[in-house]
Parts: sequence; structure tokens; C-alpha cells
Amino acid sequence: MSVVLVTGASSGLGGATAALLAGSGHRVYAASRRGNVDPASAALPMTMDVDDDQSVSDGVEAILLKEGVKPGQKDPPSVERLRIAQRAWVASRDAECRRRGRETEGALWARPRVQCLGELAVQRANELGDDFSRLTAR
Repeated sequence: MSVVLVTGASSGLGGATAALLAGSGHRVYAASRRGNVDPASAALPMTMDVDDDQSVSDGVEAILLKEGVKPGQKDPPSVERLRIAQRAWVASRDAECRRRGRETEGALWARPRVQCLGELAVQRANELGDDFSRLTAR
């Protein structure tokens, strides 16, 4: 069983993800601005506003304390590998969206950039979902 933090978990995709993971036996901290989740979900509700850095820091710190992680304790190797992979993906995504936009962005750069970011985010979410499915099928 793993410990998972899902943001935007009060409804929609975040709520469904939290409920699915909690129902699959993972301990899920379901974060939202209001701090509520579907009552049928086994996810643990928590209040967190992802637009507020202090709220995120406080929320992550609370999870670490509840999970018995001592202050200053290093992340497990799996978390470090995921962090490195995600940072590399963000750099690659940004470079690809800049490359795609060279010919079309001009003064109105926001729309094509957002379309590219959205397309690649969906692709990445599918990749991570496939990876998660493979890992949990073992």
C-alpha cells in the first residue's frame, strides 16, 4: 500500500481519482480548498489551496507527520526518481511547446502555448496512469 496526495479531490477527476485509489487499498489524502470529499470515498479529506504555497507546505508537512516521517528524513528512492523524471518532463514539455510555437505564436502567443501545454499534460497523465496500472498489477 502506498500513500498518495490527490489535489482537487472535492469533485470531478480529482474526486474520482481519490476514491479509486482509496478503494484500491492506498492511503489517500484528498486535498481541496473546502476540505471535503465524497462521503462514500475512503480517502482522508484535508484542506489545501494549491494556489497558496504556505497551504501546500503546511499540508505536505501534516501528511509527513501523520505518516511518521521524521523532519529532515530523506525521501525514499522511488520518490526521488519520480521527482527527477517529472522535472525532466516539465523541461522537455516547455521546450517542445516553445519549438511548436516559433512559427505560429507571434503577439498572440497564449492560445497556442496553452493548447500545447494541455495536449502534453494529457499525454503525460496517460503515461503516468499506465505506469501506475503496471505497478499496482504486480
